[in-house]
Amino acid sequence: MLNKYKDKRDQYEMIFVSELVPKNHLLRKIDKVLDLNFVYELVGSFFVEP
Repeated sequence: MLNKYKDKRDQYEMIFVSELVPKNHLLRKIDKVLDLNFVYELVGSFFVEP
């Protein structure tokens, strides 16, 4: 018997946060000119790498 309505709860979709932010968003412009890499050094000791 064919089922017209397929249960879609078992399907997966990969979504990246960067895809949710529009290409012309203000934060993308700020990211191009502001280097925040020093933050990783400041907070690195609070996180454990796997």
